[in-house]
Amino acid sequence: MNIDKLQAWKLHDTLTIVQAALLIAGENPAEHQDFILQNDEINRPDDFTAYFSALTNAIEFDKIEATLKFYGNGDSDEIDWKKSLIEVDKLKIWLSGNGVKPAFFFDNDDKEKPNYFDKNHECYAPKLVAAIRAWEAVSTEQKYKDNGKTVKKNLESWLTAHAEDFGLLKDDGEINNDAIVNQVSKVSNWNDKGGASKTPER
Repeated sequence: MNIDKLQAWKLHDTLTIVQAALLIAGENPAEHQDFILQNDEINRPDDFTAYFSALTNAIEFDKIEATLKFYGNGDSDEIDWKKSLIEVDKLKIWLSGNGVKPAFFFDNDDKEKPNYFDKNHECYAPKLVAAIRAWEAVSTEQKYKDNGKTVKKNLESWLTAHAEDFGLLKDDGEINNDAIVNQVSKVSNWNDKGGASKTPER
């Protein structure tokens, strides 16, 4: 991959899902984005199908936030991945959290910096990563803003929804509520003084 040919794409704060998958695969979206979903998979660039599938699955299962657009005039249930958008910062968090660091998105990273999110790291600590991910989600995503819940309750909700991803399950497969409520959410909570939450707007 020639990174220099992709420099203009670094100016984008958001990308379509198709553009994101192409850039992860090291391809120039300008050369493929208009027709790639119509092509037979055999003719697609290497790794595009795998990255596109992983990304769209993560979006549909709420593991990463995206702004979805649908075909037609909004009366279709089919997602238009060539128009749906994802923020680059959130994309990078999701990628690094899964131990994937494609050159286009991470070519300027400090190689000596410990990667707390790398599942293959010998010191990987899932509860630490869960606390950080919960903090990132609740502090930035709109659905957690002024929803009538305390910061701690929002953190607990996010951690419960993502319990399986971070080993927050008991041996019998049940969610480990004690770990979520008394351990991880306390680390993530920036409002540990308590106090009433804001009332959601009507």
